[in-house]
This record gives sequence, C-alpha cells and structure tokens, in this order.
Amino acid sequence: MPRFIPYDYNQHAMIAINFQDQLQPGTFEHAIHYLIDNKLDLTIFYPNFKNEDNGRPAYDPAILLKIVLFAYSKGMTSSRYIEWCCRTNIIFKALSCDTEPHFTTIASFVSTHSREIENLFEQVLLICDQQGLLGHELFAIDGCKMPSNASKEWSGTFKELTQKRDKIKRQIHHHILEHKKYDINETRDNERLKRIQQTINTLNQAHNKIDQFLKTAIPRMGKGTIQGHNGVAAVDKKHQIIMDASGIVATADTGFCNEANMKYLHENNINGFIPDNRFRSRDPKFKDQKSKYSKRHSNIKKAPSLFIANDFDFDPIRMRCRCPVGEELTFREYGTDRCGNEKVFFNGRLNQCRYCKEKTRCMRNPSSADDRKGHGRQVSFILKKRGKANYTDWMKRRVDSDYGKQIYSYRMSVVEPVFGNINSNKKLNRFSLRGKEKVQGQWRLFCLVHNIEKLNNYGQLAA
Repeated sequence: MPRFIPYDYNQHAMIAINFQDQLQPGTFEHAIHYLIDNKLDLTIFYPNFKNEDNGRPAYDPAILLKIVLFAYSKGMTSSRYIEWCCRTNIIFKALSCDTEPHFTTIASFVSTHSREIENLFEQVLLICDQQGLLGHELFAIDGCKMPSNASKEWSGTFKELTQKRDKIKRQIHHHILEHKKYDINETRDNERLKRIQQTINTLNQAHNKIDQFLKTAIPRMGKGTIQGHNGVAAVDKKHQIIMDASGIVATADTGFCNEANMKYLHENNINGFIPDNRFRSRDPKFKDQKSKYSKRHSNIKKAPSLFIANDFDFDPIRMRCRCPVGEELTFREYGTDRCGNEKVFFNGRLNQCRYCKEKTRCMRNPSSADDRKGHGRQVSFILKKRGKANYTDWMKRRVDSDYGKQIYSYRMSVVEPVFGNINSNKKLNRFSLRGKEKVQGQWRLFCLVHNIEKLNNYGQLAA
C-alpha cells in the first residue's frame, strides 16, 4: 500500500503573516488601502473624538473605513458579519491590522458620519478628475428606488394622509377635553395631567407634519409604492464615474419631469434634457414598436385589452364623463401631474361597476368591484392648456429636436450600468438604516466603492 504524508485538519499552526503582502497591487483592497493611507485627508473625523486627555483609545477611522468599504464591495452590510470577517478572513485582518472592532462600533461609524463620508466622496472625485477620468461633457441623472428600514406611518396617498390628519385632529380634541376635565377637578391628578399634555404635544407635532406636507407637496401619479428611499446618482459619460450634478449637459429620465425642475433648468441656463412620459409616442422611429413586440410574443396568449381614457366620453365644457356602456361617472377632483398638466379625475360608482357586464374589460382588478371596500373604475383626463406655453413645453421642444434625441440616447448606456453594478454586483437591494441622513451616508459609501473601482481600473495608483 502506498504511503502518504499525514495531515490533520484539526491541528493548529503558528504562521508568520505580513499584512502588507496580503494587499496585492491591482486589487480593490490595495486600492482602498493606498488611497486612505496616502491620498485622503481623514482629519475631518477627528473633531468627533474627545479622548485627548482621558478615555480609552479609539479605533482609527482609517481602519474602520477600509473594512467597511471592502465589505460593501463584497455585498456585506451587516456589522456583525463584518466583525466576524475581521476575526476569520485574512484580507479583513490585513486591512484592520489584526484588530477586531465590535459590531456596534462599525454600525455607529456608518450611521453617524454622513457629512464626513460626503467629504471623502468629494476627495476621491477630485483624484479621479486629476487623473483625467472625467469627461466634463455629458452626465446622466437617475434614481434607484430601494426599500429600507422606513416607517410606514408617514406614507400614503393624499387622501390617506388627509384622513390621518383629520383623525389626529379628533384625537387632539378628545385629549384637550379630558385635560380640561381633570384640570377643573378639585382632586387633581398631576401625573395624569402631565401624561395627557405630553400626548397632546406629540399629536400636535404629527398633525403639523402632515399638514405642512399636504400644503406644500404636489400630487403625483405613481407607478407603485416602495417603502424606502430613492438613491440618486449623476454619472459622467467618459468612465461612468458618479459625480455631483455640475457638468455641461445633463440628462435624466421621465421621473424627474415636472414643471419646477424645468423652470430651474431654464432660469439657471443649464443645458439639460428631461423628457416627459410621452416623448416616445411623438418619435416616428417608435411608431412600430408595439407591433414588433407583439410579433416576438405572438404565441403568448394575451389578456383582453382594457378600456383606456380615449374610450370614455368626456365633455370638458360641462365637465361630465360617460363610460363606454353609457353610465355617467362621478367627478372627483382637479389635480396636476408631474409635467405640470392640469388634470381632472372621475370615479365610477361602485354599484354601477359591480354589476356591469364589461367590468372585466374596464377594471384591472374586477374583484375589487365585488368588495364593499373597493371602488369603481377611475379615469383622468388632461385639460387643454390656456395661455402661453410653460417650461414643460419648452423642454418638449428640446427633447424632440434631433440634437436632443441624440444626447438623450446616451443616458441608458451611461447611468444604468452604474445601478447594475451597485444592485447586482454589490448586492445593495435595500438600505439597512433608517432616516434620510443615515441612508444618504450609506448610499455615498456604495457610490464611493464604485468610484474607487473605476480609479483602480482606469487610473494610476501606486504599485
């Protein structure tokens, strides 16, 4: 029988390791190690530490930043998992110099240094510019909606938020009456009065918050709801580096099309191109798009087409609307869409839609008409504009021009690969923090990882 060298996986070994040798030039871990130690100014973190004269020594921000950026590049956002990697993974050990920061230290570093992270992002962007990685010709803006650890309490439609505000108002009235009752009572319960007053103050804050939003925000037609945040990025065309919106030509998708944005671009003389959601229908090149699409899927059984707004009989003079079967709909409200168009909304009465023979062709969810809490068909119409053209009309002419079509054609190839890298390769499919400022810090960290990768691939980092 042949003889083999014996081995035992349960044995322990003392191995001499040089941490610098683990960070090989050309790798991402070497890029962040070199940048942080030689190029970036980390003194911006120092004012947060108050242990010059007493207290235990703190972890160096350079160590925490290195392990967080490397973890994010691998799709790791869990602070506990990052702590475990610092004990078991040789690259994490090399970046942290064999220190093991507690997961609460890592989590606190990510969630409390949003402004410092913004400063680091600007420093890396400046290095990219110095090495000629920015084209300064065209950049594209887009947003990536992702769920997060966000509260549902302050979300909803305008109707739902109005109902919530009115409910809070009734609760305030109830507690005020209760407060008066105990206040005039000879045997006062001071503790109970104090609790009632705290409840009233809390409800007042909630009421004012919703009321302020309803007074200042503009109703928008949504395509669905995600309980989270929208990560926005402005991407330079040359190497797809994420940068601030300060270039020569700017493009954005239809989600940014509203009268306020168009007015800002016009008044500030910004060379921007933001199409409305019907710009494809005005382009002759896309007139056969639906027929081509249907040919590729000719074997797929299609659902019957639903009635659209054009199938309804709308009288803008009398402000009346009849459905395709002749029933009159109920006027609901006036509104404005995100492109500044004045719209009018109608609702079908539930009793009409419930027994209508065409409800399967008229409603996306016909079963809702059979539910007492459901609603009938809803339809809206854009009213004819009166007077001079607005800023949205100005942008339509820009986008529909030959030059505008050429510029906007770059947007998809410029900005979408960036989100593909962050979402798919870095596995950012939800924000793990709560609050706008904390989420902004986490989003900038992922954008920082993306830019350092570009700098490592196309720049000149020291070997």
